[in-house]
Amino acid sequence: MGIRRYVADDFADMTTERSGAWLGWTAVGSRAATESMARSRRTADRAERIAVMVAAFVFAMFLFAGIMSLIFAPSPTRWRNWQGLLCLLCSAIALAMLIRLRAQYREERMHIRSVARDPAVIGVEASALPPTLRMAARPDYIDSDGVLVSRTVSRILWDGMHGCRRCSIPAYVPQEVWERLAGPGMPGVAADPLRRFMVWVDLQAYGNRLTIAGMRVIPGNATADALRPQGTQTLFQFAPGDDLLIEG
Repeated sequence: MGIRRYVADDFADMTTERSGAWLGWTAVGSRAATESMARSRRTADRAERIAVMVAAFVFAMFLFAGIMSLIFAPSPTRWRNWQGLLCLLCSAIALAMLIRLRAQYREERMHIRSVARDPAVIGVEASALPPTLRMAARPDYIDSDGVLVSRTVSRILWDGMHGCRRCSIPAYVPQEVWERLAGPGMPGVAADPLRRFMVWVDLQAYGNRLTIAGMRVIPGNATADALRPQGTQTLFQFAPGDDLLIEG
């Protein structure tokens, strides 16, 4: 299937706690957490469909009640029947909600289909992707535990089951592709392809200091020698705008 790119530009509505948990899932990279993200996406899809059906039912109910009230009202006072007019008003509000929900649901489905069809997501240069997860992000801040928290994620590449909140499209990088990208003997790389990942962070909006607990931080153009374990907490300084490669 190759390497796929997923676009998830709007994480701005995520709370700090959820955003930190999401990035923590990325750092852990476990199969259970990935499956949990997939279940969350399916639950969200189900909730969206239920919301659409409820809005449609409310619209139909109020529209029927309003029309019946006006039809069976006495002719001289038909258009002064406030119950019927109120029902029609409520049906109009429900219709507006239904249109908005349908548009939102259709936008997400179109997003998924456009990502799946886009030929640009297939041919990622090997030199630009040492391992398999790449995330270009603007960090909002680094919390007290030294964990990078970012609410705006622009590009994600994931090896294994992808847990993007909007896409939820599975992707898998075969072993031979991984070995061609990273080399079969790269130090510090786990055997399980679902646990191999790297994160690229754009520091343009933050500055030139970064401390991340439990991760190894190296320059984006580092060689395999630089990927050897360097302890649980490392501080590097780079010029603003430099790419960093963060491996957990």
